[in-house]
Amino acid sequence: MALFSTHHAAPKRSAPDFETVVNDLQRLLQDAQRLMHEVVRFDDVQIDRLRDRVHDQIDQFSRRIGTVRASAGEVAQGVAAKASESARRADAVVTGHPYASIGFAAAVGTLLGLVLGQVGPRLHEEQTEGVASSDKH
Repeated sequence: MALFSTHHAAPKRSAPDFETVVNDLQRLLQDAQRLMHEVVRFDDVQIDRLRDRVHDQIDQFSRRIGTVRASAGEVAQGVAAKASESARRADAVVTGHPYASIGFAAAVGTLLGLVLGQVGPRLHEEQTEGVASSDKH
C-alpha cells in the first residue's frame, strides 16, 4: 500500500486564466485612453452610447474578475483538502505504528545530524577562508 498517492486530479479550467484577465485589462485601459482623446468631439448622443459601452465593458470585466476569484478559491480549497488528507494519512500511520514512527524519526534525525556534522565544518572553513582571502586584498 502506497503511503502517499501520486495521482493528482487536473484543476478545473472553466475560468479565464490570469494572462487573459491581464490582457483584457490592458485592452480596457487602451480603449479608455483612446476614448479620452476622442470624447472632446462627441455630441450628447455619442456620449450616451459611449457611456453605455463603457458600463457594459466594466460589467463584463467585473464578471471575469469574479470568475477568476471563484476559481482561485476552488484551487485553494482543493489544496487545503489534499493537505488535510495527507495529514490524516500521516496521523493514521503514526497512530498505527508508533514505535516504527519513532524509530524512523530517530533514524532521519541521526542521518541529518551526521550529514550536517560533516558539511557544517567544511562550510565554516570555506567561509572563513573566503573572508581571510578578501582581507588580504
